[in-house]
This record gives sequence, C-alpha cells and structure tokens, in this order.
Amino acid sequence: MKSFVSEKDIYELKKNGINYDEDIKVFINEMKGYLYKTWKPLYHKDLDKMTNNTIQEFNILIGNYPSTEGYDILSTAFDGVSDEDLDILSEKTLDILGYFYNIHLH
Repeated sequence: MKSFVSEKDIYELKKNGINYDEDIKVFINEMKGYLYKTWKPLYHKDLDKMTNNTIQEFNILIGNYPSTEGYDILSTAFDGVSDEDLDILSEKTLDILGYFYNIHLH
C-alpha cells in the first residue's frame, strides 16, 4: 500500500518551513483538540482511540481519507467555525491542512 505522505511531500513542506517529523505531531494534537472542541461528544470516543497519533490514524478517523467521505467529514468540521475555535490551530497546522486536505482557512 502506498504511503499517504511521500518524500516529495516532505520536501515540499520543508520548503515552506514545515519539518514533517516534528510538525505532524503538532498537527495531530491540534486537530484532535479542535475536533474535541467542535465535534459532538458522541464522536469523542473515536478521537480517544487514536493512540499512535499518526497521519495514517488520523486519516482513518476522518473516513479513510483520501475519500469523498473523508473530505466531507473534514470540510464540514470547518463549516461556520468561529475565530475562537480556529485559534486552537497554529499557522503550520493550517498549512498542513491546506497541503494534504485542500482545506484553506487563512
């Protein structure tokens, strides 16, 4: 099975000031915090099942991304979002969200 993240992705992210190995951990933690804050408590148990905190595990959580369902889950998570909720997410997390998931919130 092909990895979701390629060496080319890591190189492209690095050109934009993102150290994949470090910043992906921050991305996962910030996204989990954001989803805890914005998702209904019913779905929190799914977040709690993320024990490895990898991008692969995150993609499974959001509907086995890349998939239409996964994109819909993620894009819906940002519908009508408040600035206060978005403040949880750092610029690097927003950049990773845009790069891998085509969700642009800047």
